[in-house]
Amino acid sequence: MPTTSYKTAGAYEFRRDRRSSLLRLTLEADGVEYQSYDWGLGGIRIDGIIPRRKLEDILKIVVSGERKGRHLSIETMATIVRLDPIEDETALRFNDLSMENLDVLEALITGRRISK
Repeated sequence: MPTTSYKTAGAYEFRRDRRSSLLRLTLEADGVEYQSYDWGLGGIRIDGIIPRRKLEDILKIVVSGERKGRHLSIETMATIVRLDPIEDETALRFNDLSMENLDVLEALITGRRISK
């Protein structure tokens, strides 16, 4: 899939989707909750290292947030694409999101209602 270049803070990022850092999401993995640094339709970067995990591990996650007074969440599989112990962060790529999960993420980004 093609990538698009976005200029952020003077540097170019090559991603398929824009990232949001304004709305913080909660990610639950292996029974522990983490806060997002930024996220988009393709994945999420969180504060902290998920213990006992390594690059390319696939795990079940729950991502949730509140938008316009509504609590929204998705449960999906994700792949760890970056572990940075210096910055104390983990980046995960969502794996094959369902249409319903994409709808929830879009609602979190835009604040619009979820389609039926």
